[in-house]
Amino acid sequence: MRVKVGSLCTGYGGLEMGLQQAFGDIDLQFVSDIDKNVNTLLQHHHPNISNLGDLTTVDWETVNEIDLLCAGYPCQPFSIAGERKGEEDERAIFGYIAEGISVLRPRWVLLENVSGHLTLGGTCVVGALTRLGYNDCRWGIVQASDAGAPHKRSRLFIWAQTADTSSKRLQRLRTKRELGTWQESQHTAWDSYEPCIRRWERITNRPAPVPTKAKGVRPEFVEWMMGLPEGHVTGIGLSRKAELQILGNGVVPQQAALAIELLTLL
Repeated sequence: MRVKVGSLCTGYGGLEMGLQQAFGDIDLQFVSDIDKNVNTLLQHHHPNISNLGDLTTVDWETVNEIDLLCAGYPCQPFSIAGERKGEEDERAIFGYIAEGISVLRPRWVLLENVSGHLTLGGTCVVGALTRLGYNDCRWGIVQASDAGAPHKRSRLFIWAQTADTSSKRLQRLRTKRELGTWQESQHTAWDSYEPCIRRWERITNRPAPVPTKAKGVRPEFVEWMMGLPEGHVTGIGLSRKAELQILGNGVVPQQAALAIELLTLL
């Protein structure tokens, strides 16, 4: 039986892809985002999946039952690149996610945010989950480069499960993936970055696109850097600005899969 998953602050769906890589196929019940361009992407990839939209207005009693809830909620309140207002920032919406968890009562919860959340607000999140009965909480920092990506992109991952599910743990369905044949990119100006580029080409099983053009970095290259299928973001007719913004807010699926594997080890 496939695990029923609900996704909040979905973005391009990196956490769901990570779950698929870690545990096999999932049954996505709903997504949620308020960005119009992200919603265009979600409608393209999931035309028959409900989009809950603004989490501050959701009636959780009407939402489908799920086994697992995942959320990569806004990072701006906790990022070292911002003012780090934490819970004082209007974009700090975990309270609404916690409300959803309290009603839906999924067996498992997977959360993702910037690494700075560990020292600002992260313990409050764990405390909230504990009060809701998720007494088995595990967390850690995993970098995209830990999964082989050619960039760091450190992220905090939190895995939580209810105390009464010890006999119903998720079973890992992933088997060792054969890399198969792959073709190196024809671009040759990688210089000192070439070893990590070639490694990611092998892991993603596709050549790196040409990285730049007259306007700057190509979204197709960033999409590849984030470990996404070709055209997942860049192939649906969005503007270059929109594509880069969506890609910049996402999580690397391979990174998420590694975090899940590390945090759910028995």
